[in-house]
Amino acid sequence: MGELNHNEEELITRIIDDLEGNLSPDEKLELKHWRDASPRNEETWQEYDRIYKEMDILAIRQKANADTAWASFEKRLLLVHESKVTKLAGTTKWWVGIAASLLLVLGYYFYNQGNGNITISTASNEHKEIVLPDGSVAALNQNTSIQYNGTSYKRARDLNLMYGEAFFNVRHDPDRPFTINLGKVTAIDLGTSFNVSRNSNDVNLIVQTGKVALKHALDKRQLILEPGMQGTFIAAENKLSDTPNVNINYKSWLDKKLVFVNSPLPYVVKQLENTYHAKLTLKGDALKNRRLTAHLHYQTIDSALVIVSASLGCNFKKVSGRYILME
Repeated sequence: MGELNHNEEELITRIIDDLEGNLSPDEKLELKHWRDASPRNEETWQEYDRIYKEMDILAIRQKANADTAWASFEKRLLLVHESKVTKLAGTTKWWVGIAASLLLVLGYYFYNQGNGNITISTASNEHKEIVLPDGSVAALNQNTSIQYNGTSYKRARDLNLMYGEAFFNVRHDPDRPFTINLGKVTAIDLGTSFNVSRNSNDVNLIVQTGKVALKHALDKRQLILEPGMQGTFIAAENKLSDTPNVNINYKSWLDKKLVFVNSPLPYVVKQLENTYHAKLTLKGDALKNRRLTAHLHYQTIDSALVIVSASLGCNFKKVSGRYILME
């Protein structure tokens, strides 16, 4: 166990696994030897144990989701820990301070999550990938917010897309449909993957695999969408419709894959802006008439623009945060 003194992240993980009862007998014995090796080691373990127990008490009092709270605790602890480059043996007082701070954080968490609702949001130019309690995965585009009830989710897989855009990869469970509340319409899925965006009460949903039902919340209208289909709801017209999806780049914000086949450059610019959350301007009327055929798969817009400009025989530059394509 001595090597864990030089690998603090491994030590933290080992202690957390011990508190959750996930250690093998050999690992538990190894941890006990480490605890017995130094009073400071034992004090560190006891501090974690106290936080864990007090967190459970808070969870019971507030009827919050203990699993979610502990996951949040682990994440915060590792983030705080990574910001310090200090040997564990000399940080007993530091850990006491962290423990007190974490208890305040946990108290705030339970106070605000007492009803069990968990809200996850992204800011501009921010993406998040969330593993939901059932193992389904939600990838959130920028300026997006989802909410679900951590207490009831495992019984009923209900989730709200408050606004924005997300790609869902849903774990199959025929006994518990995966439901997304989208305002005036609801998406119901048994296990598939799809992209959905919500702007106010307007909704666009594109199915990648499986089947998704898009239902009107107030009447019996319903669409069954299969792979390659998209469903749209226009709130102002109260219109629910389905059409073949012709936008092969609908998921480029997530996977950064773009395909252009004799595409007008203004269309290319719009797709690049949506993919990389950047501002891009065409300088010169002649450029607007050019067309691009290319497959792009780059993590940055700079790399993508190198290929675009080389293919079209033009140049680009960045001025005050905005990209300019020019002759």
